[in-house]
Amino acid sequence: MAGEYTTRVNQALAFAKALNTQAAQEQQASILAKACLEGACLQLHIAYNFYLREIASQYSLPVLTHSSAEELQTIFAEQGRICPEVTELCEIHSRSGSWLSCLKDAHQRILDPGGPAPSSSVAAHSSTLNKDRDHSLVIGVVEVDIQVLSTGNVKEWLGSISTLITRHRESMQEC
Repeated sequence: MAGEYTTRVNQALAFAKALNTQAAQEQQASILAKACLEGACLQLHIAYNFYLREIASQYSLPVLTHSSAEELQTIFAEQGRICPEVTELCEIHSRSGSWLSCLKDAHQRILDPGGPAPSSSVAAHSSTLNKDRDHSLVIGVVEVDIQVLSTGNVKEWLGSISTLITRHRESMQEC
């Protein structure tokens, strides 16, 4: 079963890379560039969720819809077990401004553009942010804050999650 999740994780990462590459080729303000960036962010979040399922499967846990590393860590703790991969994911997510916390904030912002503003760590993380107000794309009455979604940030998130997953998979095979 872990193989099925491995394939889905790899596929979502490939989709995110392709979408980010397409976004980089588009004009910065174009609708297509914004759509590609949002799509890449969504694919990275899909990869993260399938990776949580891959970990659960690898450690012979029932594969439910684990939506966070913290939830998965609780399940391990209830069984008196420690999973170093999940512990690392929890630590990364808890760090203000980490690639994972920024990815999850950006994902939430895409799904709920009218919701609470992303944490200050997201805005601080965005190195490509212009200081003027031209960070939003207005479509009808929905304003989507896209300031953290840049090809540079998505490329960083993609590189970070890919490196982490590769390292984790190598250590899980050794066990």
